[in-house]
Amino acid sequence: MIIHTLSAEYVKGIGDLKEVSLQDSGINLISGPNESGKSTLASIPFFLFNSPSTVKNETIRNLKSAKFDRGPMMGMEFSIDGARFKLSKRWLKDESTELQQLSPKGATYTGDKADAQLKLILGDSKDETLWRILNSLQGQGIEIFSSTGDLADSDFLGQAIDLALAGEVTEDNQTSILDAVGKEYLEFWTASGVKLTTKVGTKGARMADIQSTLSESRANQSRIKQELEKAELIKEAKVTQEIDRGYLGKMREAQLSTKIWKQANAAKQNLNTKMQAVSEAKSKNPAAVNLDIENFELAESTHASYMALQAFQKIKISALRKLSVEINGSTKQLNEGDTLDQPLTPGLLIEIQDLIKIEFQGEGAGSRLESESAAHQEALHALGVDTFDEAKTLKRIYDAYQGVKADLEDFLDSNSVDEINAKFIDAEKRKDAYGEFWQEAIAAPEVSEADLIGAVIEESTTKGRLDEIAEHGYLEDLIDIESKLISSNNEYAKLKLEADAVKLLRDTIESHRLRAGAEYAVVFQEKLNELASRFFGPDSGIEVDRKFNITTRAHKGMSLPIDFLSIGAQEQIAILVRLTLCLLTANLEPLPLILDDEFGFTDPVRLSKMLQMIGDLDSQQILLYTCNPERFSELNLQAIEI
Repeated sequence: MIIHTLSAEYVKGIGDLKEVSLQDSGINLISGPNESGKSTLASIPFFLFNSPSTVKNETIRNLKSAKFDRGPMMGMEFSIDGARFKLSKRWLKDESTELQQLSPKGATYTGDKADAQLKLILGDSKDETLWRILNSLQGQGIEIFSSTGDLADSDFLGQAIDLALAGEVTEDNQTSILDAVGKEYLEFWTASGVKLTTKVGTKGARMADIQSTLSESRANQSRIKQELEKAELIKEAKVTQEIDRGYLGKMREAQLSTKIWKQANAAKQNLNTKMQAVSEAKSKNPAAVNLDIENFELAESTHASYMALQAFQKIKISALRKLSVEINGSTKQLNEGDTLDQPLTPGLLIEIQDLIKIEFQGEGAGSRLESESAAHQEALHALGVDTFDEAKTLKRIYDAYQGVKADLEDFLDSNSVDEINAKFIDAEKRKDAYGEFWQEAIAAPEVSEADLIGAVIEESTTKGRLDEIAEHGYLEDLIDIESKLISSNNEYAKLKLEADAVKLLRDTIESHRLRAGAEYAVVFQEKLNELASRFFGPDSGIEVDRKFNITTRAHKGMSLPIDFLSIGAQEQIAILVRLTLCLLTANLEPLPLILDDEFGFTDPVRLSKMLQMIGDLDSQQILLYTCNPERFSELNLQAIEI
C-alpha cells in the first residue's frame, strides 16, 4: 500500500481543510510545532480503516473540533495492487463515507456500500498485527512488545518469510515458488478459497463464463428437443386423425377473437362501472350533487365571524353569595353558585344595590361581525341546511361525486360510448360465429404463429415430416448445440482439474507453513539481529521466542529482559522490529511505516545510526512526524511543514 495524500478538516485543533501530499517511496518528514495537527494526520489511516462514519463512541467524539461546530472529516488517497483510491469520512454531523476508485477504472461508492467495498479492497493487505506495529502513533512506540506475539498468526508475514525461504525459480530472478503458486491460485479462487473468483480476466471467471454457456446451451437443447417432440406429435396427429390444415388456423383465429372479445368486454364493464359510480354518487344526495359552491365558500369564509358573534353577544353572571340583581329595572334573586346568561345589548344596565352599577353603552359586536354572521346564515339557508357541519357533509358528498364524474369524463376523452358498444357488439358476433368451437378454443393451449408454421404439412408421411424438420433447421441446431456442450464440458473439466490441483498445492504449502511457524520466528530473529548488530554492536543479540515475543537482549555479557532495559533502548529495539518487518515484507504489497515523534529517548550518536538504517529503506514509504526537523537534516527526504 502507498499513501499519496492525507487530509483533515475540523478535527481537534485543525480548522479549515489541511492536506499533505506524500512521495511514494523514501522518507516523508512531516514537521510542525506542538498542537499543529501532526498526530492527527498520523492517525488518519487508523480512523478511516476502522471507524464507520456512523460511529459515535468516545474515541470519535474526541476528534471534534474545539472551535468549530462541524463534523470532523478525514481523507486520504492510496494505492493497492496498482489501483488508486480516494477515501473520505465525516463523523458526528452530516455523517458521510465516500470511496472513489480513480484508476484503472472509475467507480464511486457511498455509505455502507463504501465500507463493504473498502473491506474487499484492503483484503489481505490490511494485516491487523502489522498495521498496529508499523503505524506507531504518538506515545505508543514501545507498546509493540505486547503485540509481537500476534505475529505468529500473521498470514501476511508468513507469506513474506515463505518467499524468502522458497528461493527464486525463474530466469529473470523475479518469481518465487510460493509467489507462482499464489498467483496461479488467485487465477481460480478468491483469497479465502471458499468460492471461485469472478475477477475479470482470470481462469475462475472463464469457468464462470463456461458454466453460464453450459446452462444456456442445456436450456436451448431442452427447448429444441421439446420442439422436435411437439412436431412429431403434430405429425402423428395429422396422419392418424387426418386433421385438415385449417384446424390450427381456425383455432388461432378463434383465440385471437377471444382476446378481442375480452378487451371489448373489459372496456364495456369499465364504462358501466364508472357510469354506475356516477349514478350512485348522484342518487346518494341530489342536493349535494348540485351544491352551490359560491354559497358554500361564503358560509365557509364567514363561519369564524358567526362563531365570534355568538360568543360576543352575551355576558355570564355568576353569584358568589345570595344576592339581588336588578337588570334593566327587573329584579332577579340569585343564590350562591347560580349563573345567569344575559344578552349584551346597547343600554344594558346591571345594578347590585349599594354595591355596583354596570351600564353597557357600546353598539354591540360590531357591524362587520353582524353583517358577516347574517351572510353566513343566509348562505346556509340557500344551501338548505341549518348548520355549517351539515354544509360540510354536503361538500364531501359533492367532492366525491365530482371525483367519479371526472374519472368518467377522463375515460370518455379517449373512449366514446358508441365506439365501445360497437366494438363489443362486433366481438359478440364473432364469438357467436364460432358456436361450440369457441369453448374448445378457450380450453386449448394458445396457438402461436410458430404452431401455424408447423401445421402446414398436409397429410404428412414420416418422410415429409422429417423434410419439414430439416427445413426448420432443428436437427442442425441440435447437433451444433450438443457439439458445443461437449467442447464446453471438456474445457470446464480441464480447468476444474487445474483449480482443484492448485488449491490442493496451495493448501498443502499453507499447512506446511503453519507447521513451520517456529522457523518463521527464527528467520525473524536472524533478520532482527542483523540490524541490531549494526546498531548496538556484534555482542548485543536479541532473543525471540517461538511465538515472536521479544524476550531478552544481550548487554555487557548479560542477558537482560526487555523491560529491564532503559526506555531509550526499548524505543530503539521497537524501531528495529519495525525495520525488520519492512525488510521481510518488501517482496509483497508493503505497508507504510509511520513513526510519530519517535527518538525522544535516543542520544545523538544512536540517532545518527538509526537514521542511516532508516535511510537505507529507499523503496519503503516512511512517514516521520516530528516537532524537531533539524534532527533529521542528514537524511535524503521530502520535507513537509504544517
